[in-house]
Amino acid sequence: MDDIEFLPEAAPLPQRRRSVSLPQNGARTFQPRSSAALTGTLQCVGGALVIGFALVMFVIHLFIHSNQFVMHASTTLPILLGLGLLSAGISALRSPSLITVDAEGIELSGGRGSRRIAWSEIGVANANSSGLSQRRQLALCDTRGKSLVTIGDTFPDFGAFVKLVQSHVQKKPDNVAEPLRMKKARKTALLSAAFGVFMGVAAVGVAWNTWDTERGRQLLASDGVEGEARIVERFLAPNGVTCRLNYEVTGDGGKTATRNAEVERSYWNELEGATTVPVRYVPAEPGYSELLRGDVPSDDELGKGGYALSAAGAVMMLFGFGVALMQFKGYDYGTNPETGKVGFFKLGA
Repeated sequence: MDDIEFLPEAAPLPQRRRSVSLPQNGARTFQPRSSAALTGTLQCVGGALVIGFALVMFVIHLFIHSNQFVMHASTTLPILLGLGLLSAGISALRSPSLITVDAEGIELSGGRGSRRIAWSEIGVANANSSGLSQRRQLALCDTRGKSLVTIGDTFPDFGAFVKLVQSHVQKKPDNVAEPLRMKKARKTALLSAAFGVFMGVAAVGVAWNTWDTERGRQLLASDGVEGEARIVERFLAPNGVTCRLNYEVTGDGGKTATRNAEVERSYWNELEGATTVPVRYVPAEPGYSELLRGDVPSDDELGKGGYALSAAGAVMMLFGFGVALMQFKGYDYGTNPETGKVGFFKLGA
């Protein structure tokens, strides 16, 4: 054991960071992750497949009877998801292969050549998040607020890149960044406020429809009488499958109301050539009626669950107005481009 010689422990090798380098001229370079191109390609392919699935399901729903929830879950939602994937994939594929930041400006290098943007051209560097995935990005605009380029989070140290660019913009003596930042923030606030208004109107509409449906059901049970309604039109829906009947009811005082009802095919066939159809209706309010036979319940009726959906819409309305207020003051809500955390953060430079 005495003749064993212990060598001194080797010092750990410094880790190389492919995304950031510090050349002697003081410039700092950023390169995309090695998987960025593959990720972008997979996102584009995935988006196209999801949209294709939604289109196939849309065609299927033309020939089958399904409720609105199932239809939107298999068509509308996949299309939104597919568009989000396509947007993220295209953005990743178009991202520059090398970004150099130095005292003079930013140079973007990629397959379509190089582009140099001087600091004097940049009026505002707006850091935000976009899309369903809340992908972080940095949007550069000129001194008039016109977009120059949008750079997505496709490389490591994106937060450091955002801070570096914004620090250069803030040092400019022309003082155009702050007015442009607030102008863009208030435009964004208008969109959030519009979203709040839309959700508010939707919440009121769902609540009223739920109340009206429940009221009609109760009146038909308590005050409904049987009678004959005039058939206005017997037809197939645009999908060529669903059988529909448009009939007119006459109530007290000559008041009339029409209803477009979905009808079971066997009963619909029986009504060929008929001019009237047996119904139950409320004489004082003929707008409330139902067929005595063959009436297919509407899939759009949510029952008392509509009030819960309306309440959720009201919450989203308040959220939209709250976000609009913060954006009007220069803050935004979403994924912070510097930290990656969700919450309120200062919008732009």
